Amino acid sequence: MPWDLAGLRSQRSGLENIVRCGLETSQSGLSLKGVRPMTKHRKDEQRKEQICQAATRCFLRRGFTATRLLDIAREAGMSKGGVYFHFRAKEDLVGEILARDARRFRARVEGYLEAGLGAEDILVHILREHLVGTMPEGGSAALAMMLVSLAPHSEACRAALAHYTAALRDVYTMVCERGIRVGRFRDGDPAEHAEVVLGVVHGVAAAAVATGRPVDGDAAMKVARRVAALLRRAPGTAPRATAGPEPADVSTVEFAR
Repeated sequence: MPWDLAGLRSQRSGLENIVRCGLETSQSGLSLKGVRPMTKHRKDEQRKEQICQAATRCFLRRGFTATRLLDIAREAGMSKGGVYFHFRAKEDLVGEILARDARRFRARVEGYLEAGLGAEDILVHILREHLVGTMPEGGSAALAMMLVSLAPHSEACRAALAHYTAALRDVYTMVCERGIRVGRFRDGDPAEHAEVVLGVVHGVAAAAVATGRPVDGDAAMKVARRVAALLRRAPGTAPRATAGPEPADVSTVEFAR
């Protein structure tokens, strides 16, 4: 029996229209809506973020060594297989956590720079945020400090920490480069300025662990302002290069959390 080509074309056209509109499954059956269904990539990304957040809480609460994938799965409300599907080991997880944190940190700072905020304002704000974050329960930055003691014995932890530190150094370098270019910070290699900033972060975090006295927001702000003062150009000195106008340093600026 010959095929009804016209009928087949009509059916295919109807199916294509349904796909374009999107299908939504509900208790009452299939209903058509003009919305795009969630893609598998988006679902996977949300699941990974859920796992990373749960893992961060577990690592900070139990320690990296004592935490098992099963603990992370329970914290995330998932099966162990669900976690294992995305991350085969704790070392893979911690690398992903730090990489995500570094990307978010960079995105925030790029937003501040694009908004034209002053380099010193940006430095003080992000340095204070970073210092507070290195304290216990502080989040990914605190996790990074935890890995310092494990790095000599774990190649994976060492690599994750090295990538994270390099990413943060790049962000601080961007801010210092802006400050030097507009004449706010003293001349020099912005990467070296960034090393000074990171050295302060690591020193303050180590001192807090050694003394058992975490740094609060007020103390972190004082440290951040002192670091900014250290990098600030001395009054009456001219930059080597022609400086552009420095955006106004507005202390009341609202930074995104």
